[in-house]
Amino acid sequence: MRKMTESVFRGALAALGLAIAVPVAAAPITFNFTGTVHQDFSGNPLGGTFADLQSVSGSFTLDPGVPDLNGDPEQAEYQGSLLSIGMTIGSYSASATNGGVDVQNWDGVSDGLGIYAAVDGGIYTGYSDVTGDPVAGLTLGILALNFIDFSWLALSSDAFPTSIDLGSWPENFGYLGFQDGETEYSVAFALDSLEAVPEPGSLALVATGILGLAAAGRRRRRLAQQMTARTKTATGTVGL
Repeated sequence: MRKMTESVFRGALAALGLAIAVPVAAAPITFNFTGTVHQDFSGNPLGGTFADLQSVSGSFTLDPGVPDLNGDPEQAEYQGSLLSIGMTIGSYSASATNGGVDVQNWDGVSDGLGIYAAVDGGIYTGYSDVTGDPVAGLTLGILALNFIDFSWLALSSDAFPTSIDLGSWPENFGYLGFQDGETEYSVAFALDSLEAVPEPGSLALVATGILGLAAAGRRRRRLAQQMTARTKTATGTVGL
């Protein structure tokens, strides 16, 4: 009877473990940002569309589950981790999908974070799908955000950046790059704000997790009741 009772307990514990040990994939992370153009467009063909002090707004979404393709402990390449990015500068809008994230953690030199989406063609060697109207006969080739810290305090490793604190990056800027096949012309801006926002998928995961815990609780109660009944049967106490 003792062996039967122990078997009941072991079976119940195993069932409980199966009920709650469910792996959850990392949810995408979306950031909103704003900025301001700081650039003299004298002699720049982009000057007819862009101007100094124009406002910038945009957002990007990252997939933290993408692995590092580099293998260098101080520099990581997360290709395909930029799911999407879009930005509006003045009245001009651009967007892209399937970009990447580069992380640099060089102790004694600098920390760096690059978020980019570039085409494959002309002066660019990317792999992204970029959308934006030509400007002055130049085609849009890249959307990028860059963060640099020369005091190398912003990062502790080259792990994927699941959070980005703008205050930790003294040097930061974004830009759009246009090309004619041989030369790049860009419009650059400084970031004024950067904020993570809740992703619908992550909210769904939270709801699923709550429902899963409730279901696990119900299973635990049923197993406890069954275990008690079996124990009583095994010890001959039922019906006494």
